[in-house]
Amino acid sequence: MTAPPTEGAIDVDVHVAPASIDALTPYMDDYWRDYLANAGLVLSPNVGGSYPPGAPRPPSDVGALREQVLDPWRLRHAVLTCLTAFDASRNGYYEAALCSAINDWLRAEWLELGAEKPFHLRIGINTGYCTVGNFGSDDRMDYTIIGSAVNLTARLQSHSEIDGVLLGHETYSLVRDDVAVDEQTPIKVKGFAEPVRCYKVLGLYDDLAAEGSVIREESDGFKVLLDLQKQDRAAAVAALEAIVARLKASGGGGA
Repeated sequence: MTAPPTEGAIDVDVHVAPASIDALTPYMDDYWRDYLANAGLVLSPNVGGSYPPGAPRPPSDVGALREQVLDPWRLRHAVLTCLTAFDASRNGYYEAALCSAINDWLRAEWLELGAEKPFHLRIGINTGYCTVGNFGSDDRMDYTIIGSAVNLTARLQSHSEIDGVLLGHETYSLVRDDVAVDEQTPIKVKGFAEPVRCYKVLGLYDDLAAEGSVIREESDGFKVLLDLQKQDRAAAVAALEAIVARLKASGGGGA
């Protein structure tokens, strides 16, 4: 922005960031807290940086956000984007744990402060090849992403329920062991000759198991997944008893 916006405008690219790694440790597992302490890692090499260069450091609390952004620009609403790089540790698992902690930090420190009119959205997730970069001319240049996979993502988003997540088939194939879904009726979308398979996200299996709505047991050569929201309990018990009977009948031996 170069001038105060019209009253009621919404800034959709307001950056925030935790003041330090200490703000994220409450949202990390013990394993990663120990890893962090032993490795002596910092949040990222440019957590104290800014965007664009030379701008004030991203605020880490509501008071600073009001002082730096909301009040000077007469904004009542803004969309937050966390500005923190997680690609410096060269440990993808650690970076994933940090991203998860960032999401929990944003929810606890920002989203759960209370809003008179909560923000609702639809989410579409797809996997495929795309092109990312600067496109345009000297008169107008945009940093964006293009490709058929991007177009399908937008179509999935438009078909998702409010506050829901809709996955494309390629994405579902990658996360099917971790994410519970309900396959939807294939959708016909512009730019694609055939109907597109899609899946409504119900939750993470680990979370559903903790809630008691899913029973999941897995070890080498053994895997059981019971969705008690879809499967009658009595029928599930009967199926498991039949499997146990077959094991006993076969002698119950192993290699």
